[in-house]
Amino acid sequence: MNFFLFVLVLVSSMHSMAIENFPDSHAHHHHEIVKKSNHMREANQHFSCDLSAYSSQCREYEILENAKTTLEEIHDGCESMGGVFSQQKCPTTIRLSICSDIIRNYHQPDVIYSNIYYKGAPADWDIKTTERVCGDLGGEFLSE
Repeated sequence: MNFFLFVLVLVSSMHSMAIENFPDSHAHHHHEIVKKSNHMREANQHFSCDLSAYSSQCREYEILENAKTTLEEIHDGCESMGGVFSQQKCPTTIRLSICSDIIRNYHQPDVIYSNIYYKGAPADWDIKTTERVCGDLGGEFLSE
């Protein structure tokens, strides 16, 4: 029984160390990708997916130069969520917060997007919730 307890504590400790180390390496990788994209911001293409009618949010996409992602893929994804896809920025009225620099795929970083959260129905977001969601997405949180 003591051996079982020892192994359980050892595995738990190793798991905790792995979790503690992940955020630092993830954050470093995230900042490197964002830094590279900042150098080419003017060459990048910008689009949005307005989901405000269904979830009180809008996504602004920045498609990096030499992206392997197709515009059609992002367009279809937007429409499948009930959004309106366009080549313009998200509305700025009644913004609650922004989660910026979300990298869609770290293995193939070709799209960076921001989620803009709005006050009121239908989703009725609050700062605490949008900050938590932004952290889960790996973005940079900004409140209005």
